[in-house]
Amino acid sequence: MEQAVAVHLNFTKITIKKEKRIKIPDEIILNFMSKTELDNYNKSGNGIFSITVYAEKPVNCCCK
Repeated sequence: MEQAVAVHLNFTKITIKKEKRIKIPDEIILNFMSKTELDNYNKSGNGIFSITVYAEKPVNCCCK
């Protein structure tokens, strides 16, 4: 997703510098989904992540 946005805006040298998974306790998640759904979610590799993205804006870019 972040690369799609950066590419659309003509950024280059796009890299993810840091990625950290944000762990939400199961007790909180179980307020919103069943135990089976939670098990599937945990096995899926999906999650909430904090990321730091680096990209360079071309010199001739028209964006401000």
